[in-house]
Amino acid sequence: MSKYKKIFSGLGLLSISTLIGAGVVACAKNPSPKDSSTEAIDQNNNQGNSTTPEQGKPEMPQNPAPGTDHNNQEKPEAPKEGTPTPEAPKTETPKNPEMSKENPKQNDNTGQDNGSNNNAQEENKPAPTPQPEPEPKVTVEAKSMELTKFVDEKFMYIGNTESANETKAHLKSKVTEIENKKDVTDEEKLKQLYELEKTFIEYSSKIKKYKAIINNDKFKSNKYNPNGLNGRLAKLFGNDPEGKNTEGKLIWQIYETFRRTAFGKNPSTDKSGSKIGGYKIVPDGEKYKDIEKFKIIQETKKKNPGLTIEELEIEINKIVDFVITIAKKAAELNIAELKKYSENEKPSMLVEQLNTLVKNSTTINEYDETISVIHKTKDVINTAKMKNKSKETKDKMNDIKQTKRNEIIVELDKIKAELTKMKN
Repeated sequence: MSKYKKIFSGLGLLSISTLIGAGVVACAKNPSPKDSSTEAIDQNNNQGNSTTPEQGKPEMPQNPAPGTDHNNQEKPEAPKEGTPTPEAPKTETPKNPEMSKENPKQNDNTGQDNGSNNNAQEENKPAPTPQPEPEPKVTVEAKSMELTKFVDEKFMYIGNTESANETKAHLKSKVTEIENKKDVTDEEKLKQLYELEKTFIEYSSKIKKYKAIINNDKFKSNKYNPNGLNGRLAKLFGNDPEGKNTEGKLIWQIYETFRRTAFGKNPSTDKSGSKIGGYKIVPDGEKYKDIEKFKIIQETKKKNPGLTIEELEIEINKIVDFVITIAKKAAELNIAELKKYSENEKPSMLVEQLNTLVKNSTTINEYDETISVIHKTKDVINTAKMKNKSKETKDKMNDIKQTKRNEIIVELDKIKAELTKMKN
């Protein structure tokens, strides 16, 4: 026994009785969850760091395995001096022990938190797309008024107001006819009005296109008067029980008017009155060499000329472009004639200005006006030559500041008038 006491005192361990007493006290104590982690740390520190002689004794297990004896258990190795004692395994506790308890207040807060989260989610949801209000049901009266207004606004004509008004009145009567039908439901009337609307849209689109073809900006010339074609257009889709103003006849009239204006009724036998025939400075061989490609549509094919509105537009553009080519050639040849005058006679600055006008021309009318200015310039030069006033007249023409064709002609007329008053 003294042998064991010596061993125990040498190890500096707690006495068995002390350890048992401490274990009983520890088991009896029920720490609150809030202090459990702190006490566990304090106990471990007391066990590992205490230097009292009794603390060195081995701690008896509180719950030995069944069939084992306390005295038969292997004694733990005594820690060496200066070496920290390993901490006992800790039971991990939540950072906030209060969370592990059932707490009515906490549950209430959780509900509030969920509510606030739900509110936040509701706020973050995209605003619902506003649904368009259902359109009010269209009435027969309202649709009829709409179509009548459409005719007034979309069926626009040039000239021939009387024929245009008659055509519009005829189209409006179709609306009234449907509106006043007897023994027909409003639903059926609306169906017919919508079909009529499609027809009106088609008509107005065609009128717009025909009007653009007839009044081609490039083809404006004193040789061509579009009033007749615009008058025919105003009668299209009007009251025409005898079929005198059909679309086929209008296409024939437009095509043959442009073709005959440009080349004559039959260029192979009669070239008189043609637009290209008026550019006499251009040789006939150059003017008429390619006109065979512009076919003649005989009057017997008036009702069915074999052209759609799209094909008509293509053919008219070909005719216009061909005439412009001849007009440009005529203007260039006239400038070349002007340059043949001597330096003492020709107004070089004015000639250069006229040459620029030729280059900048794009329409038949612009080429025609430029050619007229060139002809007037030649006339003044020849008059000055007859009056022996070439030098003075040349200087006056070079001093012309106007840049527009018609304004230049006005100034040239003034110079010629002064020359005419002079005596030879």
